[in-house]
Amino acid sequence: MAKDTPPDRRQRGLRPLGESLGRVVKPLVKDRPLAETQLLLDWPTIVGEELAALARPLKVRFDRPAERLGGVLELACDGGAALELQHRAPQLIERINAWLGYPAIARLRLRQVERRVPAAGATSRPKARRKPEPAAPLPTTGDAGLDEALTRLRDALREKK
Repeated sequence: MAKDTPPDRRQRGLRPLGESLGRVVKPLVKDRPLAETQLLLDWPTIVGEELAALARPLKVRFDRPAERLGGVLELACDGGAALELQHRAPQLIERINAWLGYPAIARLRLRQVERRVPAAGATSRPKARRKPEPAAPLPTTGDAGLDEALTRLRDALREKK
């Protein structure tokens, strides 16, 4: 095989997700405006991980679609996050517009979505936590400090489960 020819698709190995993401997302967002598409794809980057965990963008509505200015961004959030988002709305709008490079968003509309309801027959009380079974001793490494650190790490991981 000549050095200038590209390798067979199977020979390239793992590729970054970003290379394939465009092919998957493009059909889903082809009928949406550019601002809305960018918000959907880059939401955590635009508003930060903390705020992205509280809400997700649903749609952007413009009163005058031809101008694409002063739109309303509809966000889905739960009831507890709605108050926080309402308080931080000016900051969110500023971040979004700065990222887009023009004043596309003027207002936020918060749509409260319910948390998942337990399946029929499920109890609403949390299950009692079982006490972990005693752990078998770890093999020694010959270093008492390392052995103690590994034992504490194992115990901490068991408690977290």
